[in-house]
Amino acid sequence: MEKLFPHFINLIVPDFYLSVDWSKPIIFLDDELRQISPESEETKRYVDRLVRVWVLDGEEKWVLVHIEIQGYRDMEFSKRMFIHFYFIP
Repeated sequence: MEKLFPHFINLIVPDFYLSVDWSKPIIFLDDELRQISPESEETKRYVDRLVRVWVLDGEEKWVLVHIEIQGYRDMEFSKRMFIHFYFIP
């Protein structure tokens, strides 16, 4: 994720990609994510990455990235997704 983050953002949210100042460092905030949502470790439901970027106007933005890979048919998938997103602060 760290090496491909700009490409991921360009693919998923191209408008946001264009607003990011990619010349500045991308900072992954794993410790900060655990502080924001400590109950996520207890329930094993958490957003995959919290990332700090700067946009072209110089403002700092925090980006929450959640990736759910589903490789089989699951009748409970919608319910599971609701539960995951419910726990995002």
